[in-house]
This record gives sequence, structure tokens and C-alpha cells, in this order.
Amino acid sequence: MKKLLFTAVAAVTLAAAGCCPQDAPQAPKISNLTVTDVTGTVATYKFDLNVDATVYIFTRPATSPEPTVEQLKTEASSLISAGTGITKTVNPGIVNTSFTIYMVAENAFGTSSVVKVTFTTKS
Repeated sequence: MKKLLFTAVAAVTLAAAGCCPQDAPQAPKISNLTVTDVTGTVATYKFDLNVDATVYIFTRPATSPEPTVEQLKTEASSLISAGTGITKTVNPGIVNTSFTIYMVAENAFGTSSVVKVTFTTKS
């Protein structure tokens, strides 16, 4: 009887909390950031985002110091819906130069780790 009562209480508790742990609010996570195509001055990149979030994206020469999260948050941002294979482009406008794309995502439940990828434009 105790096991049955515990199971019933657990089921009610999970239902009240939104059912399952995967339904609980989550901080954003950016994963699988890759550059998929580079031309003379434009790079196309893809990434996955686990939940809707504001994503801050900053591209700078690869030789520049890595920005802090606070510095990234002063850059342009976009509200991006969760998904896989999200595609964006960046146009640093300089040929034959290495750049690093830095990204961080934020929502009401937290801030992701900074992710980065480096690419070189073609001449």
C-alpha cells in the first residue's frame, strides 16, 4: 500500500510541475556551431539551440582578445526560436583573414556558455 501511495503522490507532483523534467524551464544551450560555407567576405554558419532565447553574436578578427559575456551582451542580438540547424551569415567584409564568431544565449532561466568557431575568408 505504501508503494502505491508513493506512486500516486509522485504522479500528482509531476503533473502539477509540468509532468516531466524535460518540461521544466531550462537555461539555453548552444551546440554544434560550425561554419558551413565561406566565400571571399561572407561565411555561413549553423548551430543548435535547445530553447527559445536571446542570442548575442559577435564576429571579430581571430587575433583579437576573446570577449567576456558582458561584452558579448553589448553586441547585436536576436530572439531565436529553439531548433536544430539554425543558419545565419556573417559578412566581415575583408578577404583572406581569420575571424572568430562568438555566441552566447540568454533567457529568464540563465545564460549559456560562450561558444566560438574560427574561419578564414577567401581571397
